[in-house]
Amino acid sequence: MHRLDPLATVAIFAAVFVLFLAATRIADYRKRRAQLRGLHDSWGQPLRRDRGDRPLDARTGAGPRPGCDRLDDATWADLDMARVFTRIDRTLSSVGAQTLHRMLRFPLLEPDAIGRRRALVVASAADPAARVRMQRALLELGDAHGWEAWFAVAGALPILPGPVWLLRLLPPASVAVLATGVVLSRPELVITGLALVFALPLVHTLANRRIAHHLEAIADVRRVLDVATMLRTAATPDLRRVLDDVVERLPALRRAFGRRISVPRPGGMGDVLGVAGEYSKAFGLTELVRYQQACRAIARHRDELERVLDVVGEIDAALSIACLHAHEEELREADVDPSAPGLSASGLRHPLVVDAVGNGVELGPRGLLVTGSNMAGKSTLLRAIGINAVLAQAIGLVAADRWRARPLRVATAMGAHDDLAAGVSLYRAEVERIRGLVEQSDGEHLFLLDEAFRGTNPHERIAASAAVLRRLARQDLVVAATHDRELCDLLQDVFALGFFTEQVVGDDVEFDYTLRPGVLQTTNAIALLERTGFPAALVAEARRIAARGEPLPSPDDVVEVTSPPSGLVP
Repeated sequence: MHRLDPLATVAIFAAVFVLFLAATRIADYRKRRAQLRGLHDSWGQPLRRDRGDRPLDARTGAGPRPGCDRLDDATWADLDMARVFTRIDRTLSSVGAQTLHRMLRFPLLEPDAIGRRRALVVASAADPAARVRMQRALLELGDAHGWEAWFAVAGALPILPGPVWLLRLLPPASVAVLATGVVLSRPELVITGLALVFALPLVHTLANRRIAHHLEAIADVRRVLDVATMLRTAATPDLRRVLDDVVERLPALRRAFGRRISVPRPGGMGDVLGVAGEYSKAFGLTELVRYQQACRAIARHRDELERVLDVVGEIDAALSIACLHAHEEELREADVDPSAPGLSASGLRHPLVVDAVGNGVELGPRGLLVTGSNMAGKSTLLRAIGINAVLAQAIGLVAADRWRARPLRVATAMGAHDDLAAGVSLYRAEVERIRGLVEQSDGEHLFLLDEAFRGTNPHERIAASAAVLRRLARQDLVVAATHDRELCDLLQDVFALGFFTEQVVGDDVEFDYTLRPGVLQTTNAIALLERTGFPAALVAEARRIAARGEPLPSPDDVVEVTSPPSGLVP
């Protein structure tokens, strides 16, 4: 029987180890190459994922910065901006998604800031190779990590009592006392050492009750610091200048922050290594030490860490906007110009409507008052104007062939609801909302009102609507939709008039969603009752009641203006 040569055995194990490392490196290289190819090939394509349960609005609670508007909750809901975000989102990381969400919630008002954001978008996509490297860096966060970073930086973490140096000292001091007692045969020292050693897991457990759910936030901040460093390496020279003021502080921030906290995962205690790791953290208090160190670093460097979050998020959002522009041909660059007298747009479309019909709108100094049948497109037009005004100042793109407007603050009154729990009726809710618009009127706003005061009788609704719309139109741009033709007569001196209509083809009603100049004289409410299957006797009774007031006009009795008024572009 031959004896194995020890050197040969070592050589075999070394060769196996080297082959294992080589295979691992090759597999990682192939994975990276495949990922880079995927990023390159998917440029401009929409991303299919659901972020509805993520804290997208984490960065909107602090309020707008100087030079920004803030969409209030009612306007955000009226314009369905949550769906708009989903429609335009191409971000790769959690921090980028939160930043893009904040851009929509806080549109820019200063043209210089809009120009800088546009320049960042162009620079981010100028070099395809650098772009792919930056995208890969952002995927280190992806959707899995980073969502809690802002909560940590904002100061929402509890700081536990006791200095970090004392926590570091306790484990070795416990071992030293125990060892001294054993060596010197001093029972009291042995007992004290054992008490200290077994107290460490208790301290760990009690502390974890307060900090366990904050560990992910701490880990996320460190991950963002690492990604910022990777972006600095991957970026083009133009983008490096954006990163320089942040990156030069990154080494100091990372040292102050300490090592990355290892967040326990479900199932991690099921293997021997996991159990050993948890015991080492419990007896060494390493998790608690790193948490305290990180909290103190955040408190000392909060402004710098916030700037790091800003830069990482802005680069991801810029890449997202560039990706969106590359894929969505119907999105054009907006012209936001303080010298513009109002708002001028052609081919204006709702970005959430598939195959939307484009319309032209001119606002300033006159507003626009729109009439139309049910489902003809009035509310969609109002939302299209409002959404595109936000997009123009948030991402520099609009769903229109042409857009030129001065910076605008957008506010709406389109979807008031009653609140039975609070004892607020529909009309009271409308009154409070519209009063808020009147109080905001300052010459900088775009107001959108859909069937104002619908919760009261026609006589008072028309009177109140006329007074409010005339007041708002003194200084601001106003677009309103109404079913009340009498309102058009009262406001035609300060509002251009437009309408939507439909055609009856057999038993069906067809809409062309085209805005026309003038006032709609026909209605389709009773006709819709008939076409949706209401009893014939009921429909006939409705027609008789309507005829007592004034005869229902035929579809040909539509008042049209021979030349478009100043508020419309045909």
